[in-house]
Amino acid sequence: MLGEKVIPHDKAGMLLDIFTESVNEDAAYSQSRSRVRVLRSRKMLGADETGYFVSSAAYARLPNFFIHQIGQCGVNTEDNSFFQFYPLVQNKQIEIMPLLRFMELLGLATYEIRGGEKAEVFIRINDPEKLERLATSGKYTNGVLQSIQEHHRNNERLLTAFFSVDMNDDERWELIEQYFLGNEEYVRRILHITD
Repeated sequence: MLGEKVIPHDKAGMLLDIFTESVNEDAAYSQSRSRVRVLRSRKMLGADETGYFVSSAAYARLPNFFIHQIGQCGVNTEDNSFFQFYPLVQNKQIEIMPLLRFMELLGLATYEIRGGEKAEVFIRINDPEKLERLATSGKYTNGVLQSIQEHHRNNERLLTAFFSVDMNDDERWELIEQYFLGNEEYVRRILHITD
């Protein structure tokens, strides 16, 4: 069906990766086997090559599976593209991804993923001065930011007192030990810090 189209040698490995099951000591057992990963790889005896063998009878259903997937990709935008939202489910691959990778490797289609596990929201601020006025006007408060600032001020007071109070080495090491043990009362008393 591809006619004279030949897959470049450097893409053959990526093509095999689409269909090859990952089997190693760290792999977790799963009852739901992939419908697409129907191959396994193994080191060939007496050679530095990797061999592949069919490990699942699902390979016979692959053409129908891919045809079904393609049937769900009807053009739905003005620029002759297919656009679809796929929810991300933990520990489960998006079902159409192997088909997309396969078609792209064959040069039949391209795809783009936006979002994902670490989706980001990009915000462009047109008027930073207005935003700063709103943030500093007193109408907006942020409890997390206030907590961080208070923690920072407390640490500054602690370090200033630590270096300004007159102590010998043994007393200083005792204070450090009590600090890391969480004995705040002792530390505040020795450093003369009041709330």
